[in-house]
Amino acid sequence: TLSAANATKRVILIEEFTGHTCTNCPEGSREVQRLDSIHGMQIIPVSLHAGYFAKPHYPPDTAYLTDFRTTEGEEYNILFAVWGNPSAMVSRMDDGSGNLVLPKSSWEPTVNSIINDPPSVKIDIMNLYHDSLKIIKGKVSARWLLTTSGSYKLQIYIIEDHIVDWQLDGAFNNPNYDHRHVFRKALNGAWGVDIPSSNANDTLSIEYSLQLNSQWKADDCEVIAFVYNASAYEVLQASEVKVK
Repeated sequence: TLSAANATKRVILIEEFTGHTCTNCPEGSREVQRLDSIHGMQIIPVSLHAGYFAKPHYPPDTAYLTDFRTTEGEEYNILFAVWGNPSAMVSRMDDGSGNLVLPKSSWEPTVNSIINDPPSVKIDIMNLYHDSLKIIKGKVSARWLLTTSGSYKLQIYIIEDHIVDWQLDGAFNNPNYDHRHVFRKALNGAWGVDIPSSNANDTLSIEYSLQLNSQWKADDCEVIAFVYNASAYEVLQASEVKVK
């Protein structure tokens, strides 16, 4: 599978911090879905289950037993100083006060402020999947469309969509909640790899491989790649491709 062309439009990465016992988080997820439905291919959502509300319950409890947390998600939760849920980073744009983690009311204005920006880098993903072995192999190429100053990194995520499990939705304990865009793993370390140069037409290509966890549904998994500023964290461009 090949990722969609993204040389003419900026693609926005929305990293939402959430948890299955957070009463207001489903409203956040619905807002992300609304923005995704408006802007289509220009929005890539990721749900990071991290922090207090993502902690699983334990037997003899029968609900909220699934642990959606990841080591990377907890690391992001701490470094980006997530102050509560629902909250999200919109291409990790600064709100003007040094905050990258934004309340729900700020997501749409932030999207609108950058949605028409011309991209400075193009990202292509080529993904191959071996069904019986559940192994993905692929290559990500990032090519600069114009000369850009600063230091940058290339990051690769894998997410899984449509995981049906418990969620506290307002006052309702819903056993059949559709968890969308769940972050599963970073494929090249929590912070990606350095991009050595950022002059127009410079290209970095890296390969990745992973055997999917036996519990993950390959049909609902996607690989996401993005380029971000190594010091300010702003995501310049993102791309996604289905595993199958």
